[in-house]
Amino acid sequence: MIAKIINLFVPVKKVQSGGNKPVLRAPKPVRPVSHTKQQEKYAKIYAFLEKHKHSTIMVVFLLLAAVFFSNFLVSASFIAAGIASRYYQKYLPHLSLGIETCLFGAVLTALAFGWHTGALVGIISLTISVFLTQEEAHYLPVALAGMAAVAYVASIAPITAANLVFWGVLLTVFYDVATCAVYIYVFKADIFKTMIFIISHIAFNYFVFSTFGAYIFGLLV
Repeated sequence: MIAKIINLFVPVKKVQSGGNKPVLRAPKPVRPVSHTKQQEKYAKIYAFLEKHKHSTIMVVFLLLAAVFFSNFLVSASFIAAGIASRYYQKYLPHLSLGIETCLFGAVLTALAFGWHTGALVGIISLTISVFLTQEEAHYLPVALAGMAAVAYVASIAPITAANLVFWGVLLTVFYDVATCAVYIYVFKADIFKTMIFIISHIAFNYFVFSTFGAYIFGLLV
C-alpha cells in the first residue's frame, strides 16, 4: 500500500523485459555535478602533490626558514650547500661517507644567529637531502637530534676564529660518537661502515673548518 502511494508521486519509466509485460523501475538518483567537480579538483591537487612531493617538502621548509630565520639569505645558502654536498648519496647509496657540510653550516649559523637558527639549518639541510637521495629515513630522528645538540653546544662554547678548527673537529667527534652509538646499539648498524663514516666525516670537517671556517666566521660574526 505504501509503495503504491510513493509511486503516485515518484515518476517511473517503463522498461521492456524479456516478455511482453513492462517492468516499472524508479529513476536512478543523479549525483550532484558540483560535488563531482569538487572531488575531481581535490584529486588533481593530491596527484600534483604526490608527483612533486620532494619539491613540496623543500618549498615548505624554505618558507619556514623565511619566517623563523634571522638572516634568511645566509641560512638558505648554508642549507643549499648542505643539500648539494650530500646529493652524491643518490648515485652511491652503498658508500657510507661523511662528506657533507650540514654540520659545518649548523655550527657557523649557530655562532652568528643563535643555536635555534643553527639547529634549523642543520635539520632542514639534512632532512631535505635524505628525501632527495631516497635514503633510509629511520636513522634521521637521531641525526636531527644530534644536529640540534651540536648547534646548542656551539652557541655556548667559547669559540673564536683562532680556535674554530679545534671546536669544529671536537663538535664533529661529539656528533659522530653520540649518533653512531645509537645506530650500532639500537639499529644494529654495520660497524665497519659506521667506522668509515666516522673517519671520513671527521677528516672532511677538519678540511672544511681549516680551509673555509675562519674566513666565513669573520664575515658572519
